[in-house]
Amino acid sequence: MDQPDPHDIVVDDDRYSGIYSGARFTAWVGLPPEDIGDDDLTCRFFWEDQMAQRSATFGRGQTEAAAILDLLTVNNLRLEDFQQIWWTDCGENPRRVVRVDEPELATHYPRLVARHGDSD
Repeated sequence: MDQPDPHDIVVDDDRYSGIYSGARFTAWVGLPPEDIGDDDLTCRFFWEDQMAQRSATFGRGQTEAAAILDLLTVNNLRLEDFQQIWWTDCGENPRRVVRVDEPELATHYPRLVARHGDSD
């Protein structure tokens, strides 16, 4: 099965609807840590640690595009530095949504393309 690699953005539908992460969606460089989809206490402690130290590269948002924009902005990254955008459900079952260099990027994420420009 095809899996995301470190040159991909992975958007996750937050297991606890943002109670601990602070947003409905999170975006990661590569696969997100397993702790985000774990039990209630593990997830809570993971996000408390992230808010205190920001040791992982992630973004948060109420929409998938907002989470990706936050990932890029907060971590000073560029969309064109990535190959694909994936989606996971609580860190499981990764599915590729679109390649960053495909025209369909604007269909899936029009706000992202409008704010961050095409990768051409």
